[in-house]
Amino acid sequence: MNYLAHFFLASDQGNARLGGFLADFVRGDDKQQYSKEIQFEIHIHKLIDAYTDSHPVVLNAKKLVEEKKRRYMGIALDVFYDHKLAQNWNRYSAVSLSEFTQQTYLILQDNHTLLPKTVREFVPFLIQEDWLTTYKELPGFAKTIRRLSRRLSRGDILVNCISDVEEQYSAFSVGFEEFFPQLIEYVQLQRLSGSA
Repeated sequence: MNYLAHFFLASDQGNARLGGFLADFVRGDDKQQYSKEIQFEIHIHKLIDAYTDSHPVVLNAKKLVEEKKRRYMGIALDVFYDHKLAQNWNRYSAVSLSEFTQQTYLILQDNHTLLPKTVREFVPFLIQEDWLTTYKELPGFAKTIRRLSRRLSRGDILVNCISDVEEQYSAFSVGFEEFFPQLIEYVQLQRLSGSA
């Protein structure tokens, strides 16, 4: 799951939604500086990632591409699932995608000082370019993949996954429709159990 899904799956209580975003940027004891609510959402984010990476739908989707691309296809699928979530947003949320993203951007702005320095540097671009909404269209998916590829030593392999996603679009879409409701249920169960 990429940014949109993690924000969506996070609690909307206070600024807890930040935790759904920060997990990729906060290491070890650094999370102790955050409120218990944000720490719990960081934990939930990590559970989501582990659940996603081991889910049969995701594992089967990776098998549809060349073996050398499978590691990178995991990243591409994370962004693709944000694309499908944005496209089908009204199935999963009573709040419009536009309203949700504006709320999320406001939380990021209002809690700017809580963000790690590297995050503070790119959040203005995330907001200005409206990354969370641009996932909805396939060119937005491709642009995100290219942006992520610049952070990788073999980013060209990730960029090559764009054509695989286009070729397997129907199969990956069906996979999302099976997987995402199960992920929502899994997260709800983790919240009920207070898993931390």
